[in-house]
Amino acid sequence: MSGIYIHIPFCKQACTYCDFYFSTSNKMVDELMLGLQKEIKLQQDFFKPSGNSSIQTIYFGGGTPSIVSAAHLRAIMHTVATCFELSSTLELTLEVNPDDCHAGNIKEWMEMGVNRISCGIQSFNDDDLKMMNRSHNAKQAESSVKRMQDAGLTNISIDLIYGLPGMTASHWADNLNSAAQLEITHLSCYGLTVEEKTVLAHQVKMKQVKLDEQAAARDFEYLMHWSAQHGFEHYEISNLCKPGFRSKHNSAYWKGIPYLGIGPSAHSYNGHIRQHNLPNMFTYLKQLSENKLQAVVEQLTPTEKYHEQIMIGLRLSEGINTTALANYFDQGIAKHFNAILLKHVEKNNIVINNDNFALTNQGKLIADYIIQDFFM
Repeated sequence: MSGIYIHIPFCKQACTYCDFYFSTSNKMVDELMLGLQKEIKLQQDFFKPSGNSSIQTIYFGGGTPSIVSAAHLRAIMHTVATCFELSSTLELTLEVNPDDCHAGNIKEWMEMGVNRISCGIQSFNDDDLKMMNRSHNAKQAESSVKRMQDAGLTNISIDLIYGLPGMTASHWADNLNSAAQLEITHLSCYGLTVEEKTVLAHQVKMKQVKLDEQAAARDFEYLMHWSAQHGFEHYEISNLCKPGFRSKHNSAYWKGIPYLGIGPSAHSYNGHIRQHNLPNMFTYLKQLSENKLQAVVEQLTPTEKYHEQIMIGLRLSEGINTTALANYFDQGIAKHFNAILLKHVEKNNIVINNDNFALTNQGKLIADYIIQDFFM
């Protein structure tokens, strides 16, 4: 099995916190849509070295794919279906914004095969949405989910952000309870982080905005307790779902299953190498016009592979299999790993279950520190 990620980099406006590659100009939409189809054709042999030719998941991300016409999305899907073998149980995810979720759009998305939606709600509070410069309001957030459900979609994921400036404990609880009342089947919950060259970074630097790390930790701790009480499986540090609604696409990333990234800035992995396209639409299209797309290739060393397994695996509820991890050990890595593992088991940050080790709830609160501690 394999997956395909398609990056649609267009947005109506720039969110204050976002550092993904995007453009708020729609002048090159038509040109880029043709470019994406051309790259798909150029990459149709990508999975041959891994032997994983059947495509199990397709994910339209961005940016905001929902602002692109359904006709463009259908053309891309037609090209994918022509160049690759699609599984009969294909998971097809589309990232959307609530203000794009009109009944007509939803109908067209479903007709082209979309069976999973990832909706960028971020908050059900209008003040939060204004601070983040989102293009929708709280009323649209709620009504968009209801329209999708009325159309027959049940596999709906929403994004929520905690640790926002001024966010109280009850404020965060209200956001989660709104999701529960809407009978959402999947949640992606992220702590607000300051990324370089974003509006938020400038606001923090100018002391216009102040983030509270302790409040963010409080919100995450509440999320862990809330998820257990409301029947959500907290299967990855930032992702929760009702039984049977894990993201198959993202789960494949975390398990090292090959995936192909299409579009400017998109990343790929074929089981042997990693590569990514340059985050520049003009360069991307110029290369395609010359039939020589030049991705940046990464050859991972054993130490880098060890780091990657730690970084990804410790975020998962099932943790990491020690026997599989040992494939990346040399004598130095093994000695360092065993010392750090023992240290965090003694501190109750990690629990060992048979041949697996995973973070405890206490450990999840300092996951980034623990991951770094394992690094060489």
